[in-house]
Amino acid sequence: MGCARVRGGKRLVEKRADFKSQVYAHPDKHGISYGWDPFSVNGREILAGKDFSLG
Repeated sequence: MGCARVRGGKRLVEKRADFKSQVYAHPDKHGISYGWDPFSVNGREILAGKDFSLG
């Protein structure tokens, strides 16, 4: 049972890393540069005020 939890946790970490990679790649793909981390407190506040389409 412990191994299943470890695998499940590892899977969540991998999904989180994949999501962060997508978030970082999206602006780059559209030629948008920024000097802040979107996952910081400041970055979340900036993103909350923006209208982004991830489609």
